[in-house]
Amino acid sequence: MADSDPVRRYKKRVAGIYDRASSIFDQIGPRAFTQWARRLVEFAEIGPGAHVLVVGSGRGAEVFPALERVGAEGFVAGVDLVASMAELLSADLREREITNAAVCRMDAEALGFADASFDFVLSSNVLFLCPQPVRALEEMYRVLASSGRVALIPSGGASGVDPSWRLREVFRTHLSESAAVKRRDEEGRSLDTALQDHLARTDQLTVDVTTLGGLRKGLHSVGFAEISIVREEKEFFFDDEEQWWDWQWSHVRRSALEILEPEILAALKSDVFERLRALKENDRIRVRGATILALAVKN
Repeated sequence: MADSDPVRRYKKRVAGIYDRASSIFDQIGPRAFTQWARRLVEFAEIGPGAHVLVVGSGRGAEVFPALERVGAEGFVAGVDLVASMAELLSADLREREITNAAVCRMDAEALGFADASFDFVLSSNVLFLCPQPVRALEEMYRVLASSGRVALIPSGGASGVDPSWRLREVFRTHLSESAAVKRRDEEGRSLDTALQDHLARTDQLTVDVTTLGGLRKGLHSVGFAEISIVREEKEFFFDDEEQWWDWQWSHVRRSALEILEPEILAALKSDVFERLRALKENDRIRVRGATILALAVKN
């Protein structure tokens, strides 16, 4: 019997995608998530001895640089909705004999920690996947100590000034030919409608946290002050077309690739590779990523 709760259905769908990607998540090519995460940790200005919570810890992109900052007297906790992500990161921590960090499966919208447990909360590329992002912000606010800081990257993406951004049109063209993708999109639209109805019935604030204005509104609505939001860009380089293609399977885009009919998938790959070859610089593929970073303080 299908679950009637749109929030649970949405989270199950997202968790399934990342569970299937967990073994290669942020392990391919330039490891873009890790590069952005190091920038986020630097942006937060974490000091020695701090207690840090990473919401959406994945394979440790923020966890390891945060550990470098807090030192032996500090502690880093990581939580992730995807059990396999938490298990893989926990195994990595054990292998490195790190004892001042712990990771577990947990929902960003229902953090199982006492009030005022942390000095910092870090989260990147999570809020845009939360069906109730303001609730996630409320939880981050709750678990922060007074004057604690939250540092966020709500989502990341290719910049419109980057030639590789035009590959989105290639994807759209081929995906529009797929009956499987059309069925998935219809189900997705139905779920999104049910989710918006749920949010309206429960009087929850709905904001687009991927925009500067929406993120500022969300942070302000739950009580954060001294809000600073900046937009930054980074360049990432892939060794060749195959590495770039493998990277597509390591994040949310795999949700479309894995259901494509074989002939459409082959045509898409061939078309994309032709475009990528034209974008090469010194035998490498350059991608320019752009995102927003936010820092705010709990009153």
